[in-house]
Amino acid sequence: MRTIIMAVGVSLLPSLGCGGGPETAKVTGTVLLDGNPLSQGKVIFRPENGKVAEGEIASDGTFRLGTFSDSDGALLGKHKVAVMAYSKANWPPKYDQPDGSVDSGSLIPLFYTSPDSSGLEYDVESGGNDFTIELKSKN
Repeated sequence: MRTIIMAVGVSLLPSLGCGGGPETAKVTGTVLLDGNPLSQGKVIFRPENGKVAEGEIASDGTFRLGTFSDSDGALLGKHKVAVMAYSKANWPPKYDQPDGSVDSGSLIPLFYTSPDSSGLEYDVESGGNDFTIELKSKN
């Protein structure tokens, strides 16, 4: 009898503790700079609590986010968003400009590169989410 109980208990172990992580939803979209697709860079969605989602910007401005895998989406809820896009020719930043300034190589205003300063916020809901992120080169 003890062997049967052990066998049943062991057979139930795989169903315990596996799966059931935080729920994600697919997130895709397009990044526009002054109305035109941004052709490179990265989009980052930072939730109020939990793991950040990110995705590369394709040459047509589109992106797909991943949190636990490349394209599983983002955690449900509100997110602060950042976009990073740097010229490969100007990366890493150059600190030796004649006027003492830094040439960051950024293709977009630097305030967009931090979720705290970008002013970009999106709510990820169950199902599919498709966002257009509109950036401006000047405030």
